[in-house]
Amino acid sequence: MAITTTKYIIMKSFRHIITGISLLFLAFGTVSTVSAQDEARNQAINMFNNAQDLAGANEFENAIDLYRDALEMAEENGFQDIVDLVTNQLPKVYSSRASSAYKTYQSERSLESVERAIEYYSEAQEVAEEFGDDQVRDNARAAIPQLHYIKSVLQFRAENYEGAIESLDTAINLNSNYATAYYQKAVVLKKMNPNDIEPAMEWYDRAIEIGEMVQDNRTVQNAREGAAEELIYRAVNLAENRNFDQAIEYL
Repeated sequence: MAITTTKYIIMKSFRHIITGISLLFLAFGTVSTVSAQDEARNQAINMFNNAQDLAGANEFENAIDLYRDALEMAEENGFQDIVDLVTNQLPKVYSSRASSAYKTYQSERSLESVERAIEYYSEAQEVAEEFGDDQVRDNARAAIPQLHYIKSVLQFRAENYEGAIESLDTAINLNSNYATAYYQKAVVLKKMNPNDIEPAMEWYDRAIEIGEMVQDNRTVQNAREGAAEELIYRAVNLAENRNFDQAIEYL
């Protein structure tokens, strides 16, 4: 009987030891989990802060990469406050990169630089739509048609008339009230079709119509003067060739 009792006591003590060890491992596991979370959080914060510094130094590409890394880590670990910080900043950094590209175009005046500005503004618009930044989205939407117009002017000067028409069509598709783009298309068509005035006149008329609607008085005046000068020039040539009826019609 004494032996049985002793055995029971030993077994009971052993169970207590095992339970204690299990609780100890559980406690260590909890501490390890907390430490891993803290480490991940600190890493995400550091990436965000470094991205801020890079953006402030106009190193936009590296900044964007770090913001994206911080966002990924924050989303994986459920750090919603860091997610909110990154998603608030990312559209603005994309917008700053686009503005910087436009300044580069103003300095270089090259086709390559305006195409880069178009690319960066387009990406800024996409990111703004992704993260709900209406201001960045609207600014990009307003800038992109103007950049396509600028591109068309550079192409026209390089005698790439087909490319210029394509860029102008893009600008008009993006902003149907862009009177200056209608006017410029008339100028390009006149150069492309020196023997056919009708296509150019159609776009001069549309530039006047749209310009009056949006109160773009400068474009209206340019279109009227451009159309009138072209009609007079052709009328004079027709009169010299004794084609008086057509000359009178143009006049």
